[in-house]
Amino acid sequence: MEDAQYEEREGAEIFMRPEFADFAADWQSLADPQLPDKILAYVLEDGRIPSQPMTLNLGPGYSAVYMDYQWYVEYPFNGRADASPKKSGRVNNTTTFTLDFSDIVQGGVWHGVFAGWFRHTDGWQGPGTGIQLISSIRGKNPAKDAIKSRLGSVSAQVRAYKESRFRQFGPDEMPLFGPPRGFGVMQIDTPPATARQVWSWVDNVDGGLALIDQKAKETRRHYQNIYDSDPTIPRLTDEQMKLAEYQYYNGGWYWGWNAAQRRWDKITSEPYADDALRIEKSVTDGSPPADWS
Repeated sequence: MEDAQYEEREGAEIFMRPEFADFAADWQSLADPQLPDKILAYVLEDGRIPSQPMTLNLGPGYSAVYMDYQWYVEYPFNGRADASPKKSGRVNNTTTFTLDFSDIVQGGVWHGVFAGWFRHTDGWQGPGTGIQLISSIRGKNPAKDAIKSRLGSVSAQVRAYKESRFRQFGPDEMPLFGPPRGFGVMQIDTPPATARQVWSWVDNVDGGLALIDQKAKETRRHYQNIYDSDPTIPRLTDEQMKLAEYQYYNGGWYWGWNAAQRRWDKITSEPYADDALRIEKSVTDGSPPADWS
C-alpha cells in the first residue's frame, strides 16, 4: 500500500447504497428514542429472526480491501432498556456479509457501523471513515389457533383473549404494550417480562402459563388460610374459586369472608373475573365472541 495515493475519504461519500441513503445518522440516543421507518427484518411467527444477508454498495469505481462492521439491537421504549450483545466481524475483498440473529430474539432499533480500507480505480487507496446506519426490526403475529393450541385450557385462552385478543404485536408491528408495563399475548408485567418474552410469543405464552399456575396456587393458599382460621367457614364452590383465580391473575381478591353475616362477599369492583367467566362459558357452549377466532 506504500505506493498508493493516500487520503481519507468520508464514509458518506464511499457508502452510496441508495435505499440506505437516509439511514446515515449518529447512534441514536436513549434519551429521545425513535423507531426508524425502514424495516430490516421481522421476528417471525415461530419466534425467530432469520439471518439477513447484507451488501453495502460502494460508489462508482470503489471496491473494498476489507470492511469491518459492528451492530446491535436495542428496545428503548415503554420503560424498557433492552439491548442485545454487540456483534462484529470483518470481510475481505467484499462488502457482503450476514447478520446472524441465531441467538437474538429481540427487535426494536437496529444499529450498524461500518468502516474499512478501500480502493478506487483512480489509484486512490485508503480508509473509509465509515457510516452509521439505523433500521427497525418488528414482529409478525402468529395465527390465533397457534397461540390457543400452546395455551391449552380454555381458562388460559380466556386470559390471553382478555389481555391481548391473542396478539403479541400491535398495529405498528411492535410489542403490544399495556400500561404500566404489560407486554405481549399475556401482558406480562409482574414480574417484568424478559426481553425474549417481549418479542417471542412462545416465551410470552409460556411465561403466562407459569404465572397462571403460580397465582392459582397463591389463590388457593390464601383461601385455605381463611378456612384454617375457622373450620366452620364454608368452602368456595368450584365456580367461586374460578372467579377468585381469574381475579387474582389480574390483581386483587374477588371474595372476602364476612364474619358478621357468615357469608362470602364480593369485595372487588373490577369486572375482570365476571367477564372472564362469561367468556369461558360462551366458548364452552360453542358461542364464543366474534373475534375469538
